Amino acid sequence: MGKKRRELVKISRFTAVGTVAFLVDVGIFNLLMLTALQGRPVLAKTLAVLCATAVSWIGSRRWTFADQQPRYRPAFEGVLFFAVNAAGMGIALLTLWISHDLLGFTSLLADNIAGNGIGLLLGNIMRYFAYRSWLFRGKASKREVLTDTSSVPEGANSAFEHKQRDGKFG
Repeated sequence: MGKKRRELVKISRFTAVGTVAFLVDVGIFNLLMLTALQGRPVLAKTLAVLCATAVSWIGSRRWTFADQQPRYRPAFEGVLFFAVNAAGMGIALLTLWISHDLLGFTSLLADNIAGNGIGLLLGNIMRYFAYRSWLFRGKASKREVLTDTSSVPEGANSAFEHKQRDGKFG
């Protein structure tokens, strides 16, 4: 598969994992705002983002960036992942704080727009580039390298494909 197609697949997977994490984030945030943490949107958002980050790390590690050899040991990778997400959470919390506390937009809808709309969008842009260029930047796995025929000279491709199909590669 070509580099552009691999990147599109990765972005699609990142989006799918992000969507699940977003649903966890928004669901927990609203549940907390309507129950135990009424009137405390920053704390509710912090707890919701922590839960969503755990979901996102598992999805990113096991699916979105699964074609990359691990660059770090899992525990250290998890710490770095949570650090990148803390920066993303900081962006969401900043937009929520500005909207709620500085501008006085205190409705649940306004809190959702600021924290789960604007803040999450800006944080996700930062996260994707941080994951791709720093955290999950290990070498492509052996399987991915062996299945990429884009750099194989024309004519040699069919021999490559036969060896791959016959199970003699990898």
